[in-house]
Amino acid sequence: DSWYLKGEKLKQQKKYEEAIVHYDGVRQSQPKNAFAALVQKSKLLFEFGYFEDTLESCNEILRISPTSSLAYQLKGDALFKLGRNSESVECFSKATQFDASTNSKNYHIALDYFKKGDYFRSIEFYDILLANNPKNFNALFGKANSLSKIGKLDEAIICYDEILKENPTYDKVLKNKHLLEIEIYSKSSIGKAKALALCDKSDEMIQLIDEIKKNGLVTR
Repeated sequence: DSWYLKGEKLKQQKKYEEAIVHYDGVRQSQPKNAFAALVQKSKLLFEFGYFEDTLESCNEILRISPTSSLAYQLKGDALFKLGRNSESVECFSKATQFDASTNSKNYHIALDYFKKGDYFRSIEFYDILLANNPKNFNALFGKANSLSKIGKLDEAIICYDEILKENPTYDKVLKNKHLLEIEIYSKSSIGKAKALALCDKSDEMIQLIDEIKKNGLVTR
């Protein structure tokens, strides 16, 4: 439609304020396009950096369409920019609930947090994905890796096991689980022997076991 093309042209020219006025005019003069203009205005407000106004605009969308995944996603983005993290996670979760296509964006957010070393936030977004689909391979694998980074090795192994239920021979998952088991075993002397056994380092394992027996650490 011509109103949409005019708005896009103003946006490309970076005439954001004129574009916002244009969308408000469409809402008043063209009832059939009012909702679509509100959506475009909301996107523009966010792009322009008016995050509080974005929230207000998204809330208006949700009053009209309570299951709008786009509004929840955009609202979550604005809340995140404002530092209101827990509220943003709630919105992203609702966006996923109403539209599975938002899974891709939430996955990339989780992955980005992982790359930045913010493993706790990464886990939050993987949990959003898993709430929608408990067998989501990427979410399980990513959550396991994040859990291992914060020392929750047992919980990480549980995630890997969930993947292996569906694909028992997945090499990458088996390798990661194997490494975590070695790390867990290595926390004790006898466990270290088990770890060496898992690594097929039989000579070192035998030497360590002999040392443990000599010191009376093996009771049976």
